[in-house]
Amino acid sequence: MSKSKENTLILHSKDTDNCRVYVTGDHSLYCFQKEDTSLPPFLYVCTKDGEPEYKVTIPESTKLDLKKCSYLKEEIVTAFNRGDYCIKPTLSKSRRAELETDFKYVTADIVWVGQSQQPETVTISNTSEYLDLETCGFCGKCKNCLHDNSIHYYVNSLTELDTLMKKAHDDGWMIKSYSVQDITLDLFEFYDQQPPELKDICRHYEAGDLSYQQCEEFLHQVEYIGFTFDYGLDAEPFNLRSK
Repeated sequence: MSKSKENTLILHSKDTDNCRVYVTGDHSLYCFQKEDTSLPPFLYVCTKDGEPEYKVTIPESTKLDLKKCSYLKEEIVTAFNRGDYCIKPTLSKSRRAELETDFKYVTADIVWVGQSQQPETVTISNTSEYLDLETCGFCGKCKNCLHDNSIHYYVNSLTELDTLMKKAHDDGWMIKSYSVQDITLDLFEFYDQQPPELKDICRHYEAGDLSYQQCEEFLHQVEYIGFTFDYGLDAEPFNLRSK
């Protein structure tokens, strides 16, 4: 959608069978499509035949006119007024600093100090709330087991490492030595570590394969808030990270 002037999305038609409300604006056909009961309808650019082609965002100055529509109206208007469909503005330097993602990869050697016999597989309790674990190098399946007296964790501060040590001790283990390596995580893989602003953008591009044009738009939006990613000729985004 053009950013050079104020536009209005005007009701075109509705398709209750496919959970769509069609609107026109800037000489294009769009539709709001309901896909998830827990989320508001997504906004798509449509083909001339009315088929959703790709998700899109619009300038903040865009207006919406659904006066003659009742179907999905409340959800669409609420999301529209909240700015869900708008291009995100540039964040302040202070907010960018808050969103900086500096993770550390921790390898720790541990010894069993519990009262009972050392278990073959040990889980440190309640770590999933704030720590991401690497898939175990031994079994290749589990996410939070300890094998061969070593553990491998991703943390985003040494304070979290201190918390990890306490959790290990509470569960009968003691960390006798550890090494820490600064790394950059691919936030596409570590979705839970994405800040809310980034999640709001990413969820618009989750469903289906992306076109090259969509990748360009996607990248433009994440760069607005201080992040970036790579993609190739296959239009497959990867390596989402802080700029």
